[in-house]
Amino acid sequence: MEREKKKIKLYRRRRNSNTVVVLVGAVALLYIIAQTIYAFSNHYVTVSATRVTVEDSIECTGIFIRDELLADQVTSQTVKHLVSTGERVKKQSQLAVVYAGESALETSQELEQLEEEVALLRAALRSAGDFSDTARLDQQLTTTMRTLSAQVRDGIVTDARDTADSLREQSLRRAAGSLETEALRAELEALERRRDSLSSQVSGQTRSILSPATGYFSETIDGYEGILTKELLETLSYEELVEIMEADRPAAAQEQALGKIVRGFSWYFAVPLEMADARRVRAGSRVKVRFSQTGEAVDASVYAIRKSDDEEHALVILSGDRFSASIVSLREQEIDLILGTYTGLKVPKEAVRVSTETQTAEDGTETVTSKIGVYIMSGSFARFKEISQIYEADTYYVVRQEVNTVGANNALVMQDLIIVQGKEIEDRKVLK
Repeated sequence: MEREKKKIKLYRRRRNSNTVVVLVGAVALLYIIAQTIYAFSNHYVTVSATRVTVEDSIECTGIFIRDELLADQVTSQTVKHLVSTGERVKKQSQLAVVYAGESALETSQELEQLEEEVALLRAALRSAGDFSDTARLDQQLTTTMRTLSAQVRDGIVTDARDTADSLREQSLRRAAGSLETEALRAELEALERRRDSLSSQVSGQTRSILSPATGYFSETIDGYEGILTKELLETLSYEELVEIMEADRPAAAQEQALGKIVRGFSWYFAVPLEMADARRVRAGSRVKVRFSQTGEAVDASVYAIRKSDDEEHALVILSGDRFSASIVSLREQEIDLILGTYTGLKVPKEAVRVSTETQTAEDGTETVTSKIGVYIMSGSFARFKEISQIYEADTYYVVRQEVNTVGANNALVMQDLIIVQGKEIEDRKVLK
């Protein structure tokens, strides 16, 4: 009996000991699992700070308003154009020559070539057998080539043609010192006789079309020339602009006109906008306009802003003075209205944190300051760097990139690893 009681007591002791061991093991296992979960859930996600350039722009559609004047009508299918679209012209300068027929055109082309040859031979005769003005001609050639280069760069086509003719003449005179005078004179007389004969043949078979004003020439006629006038600028409303843009294209007043002259040296572009977008611009401010059809961006200014009757929309009129062949020919156009361009470092919005710092003065007064910035991973440490926002996009900020490298340890720089995701981050904390 005593032996059985001892066995029962020993069994109970062992069972209690096993229960304690199991409980301790279970607690240890739970602790390990919890630490593992915490370690995996507290990983750090980083992105590199990169330099970006972004545009603050409004996508919209508008229509050109210009001071335009139609040129004369073309009365024949045989026309020789003397200027190109986008070229600057003066009042009463020749735009084209209209010929009575194909024969007159061919004769005129031959006559034009003869005129050039006669002019060159006359220039050569002035310098034939004379080497005394070689140095002066060299200087003239250099100056003329520079002038021609500038005119081509600026798109002044008509003046460039005249300068090219002068360059050919000067080049011939430069090389004419070794030529025989009598041979040149005989050839010149033969060319002049042929020229006079051709001139009599085309006499009365041509008509010149002259520019009715000073400005830019365009071959495109769209029917808006008498509707979207410069006078309309002072009275145009948002409702009137929408009505014009939604209506069918008007018929051209003169379908057979050679083209038109955009008078003056400025253009206007009217845009209907939502009021929220219109509030982002102000009259007199400078903007850039990128035309979707050409891809070029030009400088412009805000000429006027007028609210709609319901005050939910507004008419914005832009003004510019840079012309090109593509702009002269455009009418209704999709544009990017660029309000500003910003360059800096790209920072994801979820990475931005607020750091507070408490300072205690000698009198015991505490001052709490807050700084906006991001944490970066520097080796195995977290570092807080203050940022200064210059532009806000949908998912990120563009922040100022410090040019001066002094104190760069406290300023965000390119390729810094910005911590986007992580828990319990503090400045100078070791990140395991």
